[in-house]
Amino acid sequence: MKTNINFIDCIINEIKICNAFKNSFDNYKNKERKYQMKNILKEIFYILKTGLSWRQYRGPINSNSLYYYYKKLSDNRIFEKTYESIIKQYYAKNKQSKLKYQIIDTTFIRNKLGCENVSLNKYFKNKKCCKLSIITDINGIPISVLVDKGTKHDIKFVEENINKLLIVANTRRFKNTEKFKQYFLADKGYVSKELTKKLIEKNYIPIIARKRNDPNKMTIEEKAIYKKRIKIENTFSKIKQYRRLDTRYERKTSNYKSFLYFALIKICIDYMNK
Repeated sequence: MKTNINFIDCIINEIKICNAFKNSFDNYKNKERKYQMKNILKEIFYILKTGLSWRQYRGPINSNSLYYYYKKLSDNRIFEKTYESIIKQYYAKNKQSKLKYQIIDTTFIRNKLGCENVSLNKYFKNKKCCKLSIITDINGIPISVLVDKGTKHDIKFVEENINKLLIVANTRRFKNTEKFKQYFLADKGYVSKELTKKLIEKNYIPIIARKRNDPNKMTIEEKAIYKKRIKIENTFSKIKQYRRLDTRYERKTSNYKSFLYFALIKICIDYMNK
């Protein structure tokens, strides 16, 4: 699926159709703007990558101006909308093949300054944290993203995640089609008879890791399919390479999620450009 897409250009295209930014480009009232939108996005990406605070930033753009634009982009959900647009382009071909294996998992996000959706968690050194839960396809591309309190159990994310899929999965249509029937992969943290029943009702084939004391062991075929779960671990690894995501500094969850979608845009575009 090799393309030649620039992730900054994708965001700019979304900005251009947003009314809140109609005066944010060159030659508005015949006056050249001090900062180009492309440069602003590059510097925001630098903040995302390095984890610098806005006050510590010493780049070519005034830090207050840079934060002002980031807040405006976040408030208008520009990064989220851009990612949704890219996802549609990504699934234009071989959609059902990509969705055949859907994988869910959660990870802890350390918290420094966040005040929304954070809580103490005994499994995370009893420190304040939040949880990031995602569903990915077979290529590790996230199709559902949730951020919530660190005390929320992994199982409670599942139904909400499925309801907020960015793409229509068509599980009912393909449940009896061997080539395109959809599997739902999860680790031992999702072991639950009730959850398994709900997944079957949604026309998924659940493959969840068994606990040691479970007499019903995985079949050879299930073990082979379960190995594909590594894709979501690779995605978490890519996300946590961005320091602004590995540790949360944003007070509001919406601002953290904007940085998250910015990173996901880059991850998805990099895959499409392979």
